[in-house]
Amino acid sequence: MSDLICPHCKTTVPHGASVCTGCHAELEYGTPPFLLGAILLGAIILGLYVGNGMNGGGLVGTVAGVVAFAALFAWLNKAFRDRVVFKRIYRTGAR
Repeated sequence: MSDLICPHCKTTVPHGASVCTGCHAELEYGTPPFLLGAILLGAIILGLYVGNGMNGGGLVGTVAGVVAFAALFAWLNKAFRDRVVFKRIYRTGAR
C-alpha cells in the first residue's frame, strides 16, 4: 500500500499508522465497528428464530447464527478492506 495524505493537514502518513504525525488525527481502517455489532445482533436474532422454529432446534439455531455471522463478517471485511477514515476532534477555545 502507498502512503496516505491526511485530509486535515495534508501530511503524508504511512499506511498502517494509527495517528497522523501532523495533526494527531486518529486513523480507522476496515469495517466500521457499529456494522460488526449489527451483524452480530442479526446473527443472534436469526439463530434464535431458527432455533425456536424447530423442535429441539437449539443446535441448529446456533449453527445458523454462527454461519450467518461468519459469512457476513467475511463479506464486510472484503467490502471495507480499503477503507481509511481520519478522525479528528476539533477543539474550540470556548468552554
